[in-house]
Amino acid sequence: RVLMVGPVPPPFGGIAAVLEDLVHSRLAEDYHFDVFNRSEIPVNGTFRRINFRIERFLEFWRQARSRNYDFTHIHSADPAFMGTMVFMFLAKAAGLKVLLHMHGTDWKSFYDETLAIKRLIIKLGMRLPNKVVVLFRDWTENIHSIYGGADVRVIRNLIHKPVEGATSEIRSLREELNLPTDCLLVLTIGSIGVRKGQFDILKAIPKIVSSNPNIAFVFVGGGERPGEMEQILEIIKSNGLGRRVIAAGEVDRIKVPLYLRVADIFLLPSYIEGMPISIIEAMAHGIPVISTPVGGIPDLLKNDETGLFVTPGSSDEIAEAVLKLAGDPMLRDRIGRAGREFFADKFEFSKGIQEFRNVYEELE
Repeated sequence: RVLMVGPVPPPFGGIAAVLEDLVHSRLAEDYHFDVFNRSEIPVNGTFRRINFRIERFLEFWRQARSRNYDFTHIHSADPAFMGTMVFMFLAKAAGLKVLLHMHGTDWKSFYDETLAIKRLIIKLGMRLPNKVVVLFRDWTENIHSIYGGADVRVIRNLIHKPVEGATSEIRSLREELNLPTDCLLVLTIGSIGVRKGQFDILKAIPKIVSSNPNIAFVFVGGGERPGEMEQILEIIKSNGLGRRVIAAGEVDRIKVPLYLRVADIFLLPSYIEGMPISIIEAMAHGIPVISTPVGGIPDLLKNDETGLFVTPGSSDEIAEAVLKLAGDPMLRDRIGRAGREFFADKFEFSKGIQEFRNVYEELE
C-alpha cells in the first residue's frame, strides 16, 4: 500500500502527468495507491495560504498515521522542497519509509546559489528519504556531494507509446485553430513565461515569417508566473502577431497528443529544465525538436541527430533553426525518425516501469 504525494491534474503539468501514469500503470496490480493531492495552493493572501498549508500538512499526518502504508512516494519540484521536507518529516514520524522523487531542473538555483541557511536545511532534508529518484545523472552526483549516504537512482521520465488518431481529428483541430491546410505548424507545450522561452520565440517570429510566411505558432499551456500569460497576449496583440501565434491556454491532457499530431516542429527554447515530458512526447510522435542544451535535455537530444540546439535567449538562433527545418522536409523526417527510435529505446513506459518496481520492492 503506497501513499503517493504530488499534484493531481488539472492542471496537467509534467509532474502531474508522471503521477497519473504511475498510479494507472502495471504497478497498480501489486500496489494499492492512495493519492494525496499536493497541487498549487488555491487561495490568495499570505495568512490564508499559511493556513491552507498547515491544514494540508495536518491532513497528511492524519492519513499517514491512520492507514497501513508500506511507504510514501513523494514528488517534488525544486521550489517546493521546503514543503517536501515537512511531508517527509511527518511521514517518518508516522513510521513510513520515504521515496523522494525529485523532478529537479536547475541545481544552481536549487542549492549552489541559494542562501546558506537554505543550503543547511537542504543538507538536513536529504537525510530524510530512504531512497531518492532523480531524472538525470548530474543530480545524483550533486546530491552525493552534500550527503554521500543518499541512495539515489536515475529513472528518466517515461511516457506511453502514442496511439494513432483519425485524420479527421487533425483536420478538425486545424479548423478550430483557423490554420490553413498547408500551413507549417510550430508547437510549444509547457507553462508559458520567461523560463520556457516564449518571449524569445515572439522576438524571432518577425524574422521567421519575413522569410517564410507560411508558418504559424501554437503555445499550449497556462502562465507559469502571475502576469506572464497576460504579457504574452499583449505582445501578440500589440505587434500584430494574432495571425501567426495562437495561445491555446491549458488543454485537457487527453487532447495533447492531438496537438502533437498536428505539429510539424516542436520548439522549447528553455533557460532552465529538468527532463521535459513535452520533448519526450514530441519525439514519440516523430516530430523534430528544437530546444536548448540545459538540464537533462542533452540526455534527450543530440544536435543535428535527434534534434537541434539553440542558445538560451537567442531569438536569432531560434529563427535560424525554425527556418532550417521548415525549408528541408527531408531533414525534418530524418530528425523526427531518429527521435522516435530513441524514444522507443529509452523512454517507452512499459520498458521503464520495471525500474520503479525494483525500487518499490526494496522499500517493502
